[in-house]
Amino acid sequence: MFARRLTVPLALWIMIVLYLAFVEEMDGVMIWIIPPALLLMIVYIFTPQLNYWYVQRYRPTLDEPLRKFLHHLAPWITRLDPDAQKKLEERLVLHMEGSDFSGMNMESIPEEAKVLVSLAAVVVSWQQEKALLSPFERVVFYKHPFPSPNHQFLHACETDFIDQVQIYSLEQLMASWMRPDRFLNIAYYEWAKIFQFVFDQKQYPSSSPQRWEALSQISGQATDQWQKFTGFEALDFWGVATACYFTFPKKMQESEPALFQAIREVYGDAVMV
Repeated sequence: MFARRLTVPLALWIMIVLYLAFVEEMDGVMIWIIPPALLLMIVYIFTPQLNYWYVQRYRPTLDEPLRKFLHHLAPWITRLDPDAQKKLEERLVLHMEGSDFSGMNMESIPEEAKVLVSLAAVVVSWQQEKALLSPFERVVFYKHPFPSPNHQFLHACETDFIDQVQIYSLEQLMASWMRPDRFLNIAYYEWAKIFQFVFDQKQYPSSSPQRWEALSQISGQATDQWQKFTGFEALDFWGVATACYFTFPKKMQESEPALFQAIREVYGDAVMV
């Protein structure tokens, strides 16, 4: 967005210098290619931060097609009061513009895919000052399940805590939002792990066989379904608990009030719970 606009005059500057040097054969002009080249490098490195600053300053709104998609994706948003809806949309745009989205073997990233990831981040970080859980601004998409250097088998989602990047299969990401009754929401799952990593001093509820069984009862999904869907045999308890908390809040509150309250104490009063 904003960062892309900055690259246009810098690229034009470089083209003019190259024209003068190689077409007009002017001596000594190539030195003037250094400033725009350095600025382009800075813009490339700090693209998420520049976009985030711009959106914070000028507050662009969510366009109408994306708003309709958002409301179809999460109907509970329409039941929020107008101020909460406005805040949610602003934080969603901030997160979308402040993140660095890219795709493997994809010509472009659908805006809807950005919404799928960013909405979960906004919900999870609702009580935090910023929706962007720095330094995890990078998000990579695959069309289908993928292997990675850390996990050399097909899986649907991953957070690399060393490279500080999230990776998603678009196929599973979309399915997890559209069919919450059948699939684990992998966006909530990954953002929960990042939240725990960033805020490691909080008191997180511990895993137990009884709590795993409770999560299965709340979601109506068995552990082996989650394993098959994500591609992982070893699942992260906090990630699954968070996904169930935000997907089935009433069921969790009714059947597992202690776990519900423990999660609520971590995240605070969330926008939808």
